[in-house]
Amino acid sequence: MLIQTEGDTLVIVRQTDHMAQVARIAEQWGNTSFPPPEHLEETVRAAGLHDNGWRDWEEHPTLIPTTQRPRNLSEIEPPVHAAFYGAGVERAVAIDPYTGLLVSLHAAVLYAGVEGWDPQTLVPPLRPEAPTVERTFIEEQITLQRQLRTQLAQTSHYAAAVEPARLWPAYLRLRTWDRLSLFFVYFGMRDQVLDHVPASDGETTIAVRNIGERTATVDPWPFQEDEATFPVLAVRVPDRPYSSGDEFLQVLATATPELQQFIVRRA
Repeated sequence: MLIQTEGDTLVIVRQTDHMAQVARIAEQWGNTSFPPPEHLEETVRAAGLHDNGWRDWEEHPTLIPTTQRPRNLSEIEPPVHAAFYGAGVERAVAIDPYTGLLVSLHAAVLYAGVEGWDPQTLVPPLRPEAPTVERTFIEEQITLQRQLRTQLAQTSHYAAAVEPARLWPAYLRLRTWDRLSLFFVYFGMRDQVLDHVPASDGETTIAVRNIGERTATVDPWPFQEDEATFPVLAVRVPDRPYSSGDEFLQVLATATPELQQFIVRRA
C-alpha cells in the first residue's frame, strides 16, 4: 500500500491501482527523443504487473506492532516482502516470459539497486554485507533471468530484445514509469529528478516539477501528446490505531473510492 497523510486522514492507493497507473504511463510513452516500448503489449503488461506480489499482502495486511497503524510501502518485514515479490514474479512469468523477465528485473533492482550492474551479463553487484534474505532473493532472480533470456533467445521474435543492450533500457523505462507514478501517489508530488531514463541518444534525466494541484511539468518531454493525464483510484480512512489487520481491511473495504486525475505538461 502507498500511504500519504492529510491531516487526520490516510490517503491510500493500493498497489494494484498504482500498477494500473504505471501501465497507463507506459501506453502513452514515446516520441522522437524517447523510444517507445519494445514489445508494447508485453511491456505494458509488465507495467501492470510489476508489483503484483503485493496483492497477496494487501488481502491480509498487518499493522505496525508499536503503533497499530497500517504499514506503508517501506514498512514490510524483509522476509515477508521477498516471499510475496517472488510469488509475484512467478505469476508474471506464467503469463509470458518476456513480461516475467521485466518484472523479475524490477524485483531484483528493488534489492540490489540500479547502479553497478554488469552491462554484458546484467548481473548486479552482490554486497557480502547485505542480509541473507536480500542476497538469496537477488541470486534467485538472477538465475531466473538467465533461464528466461536463454529461452527467449531461441525465438526470432524476442532474440534481439533480450540482448543486454536492449533489455536493460526496456527495464529502465519500466523503472521510470514506476517512479513517476510514485511521484504522484507516494512522494506527495515533491519535485524530483528521474535518473537513468533511456533516450534516443543514451540515458538522460527528467525533471518533474509540481506546478499546482495534481499537475506537474516534465522536462524533457517523453510522451506522445503535449499533455497527458494519469488517473488512479484512492481511498481515505482515519489515521488512527486499528485493533487488527482485519479491522483495517474492513474500514478500507467500506471507504468510497475517489478517482484522482494527475496531469503532466511540457515545461
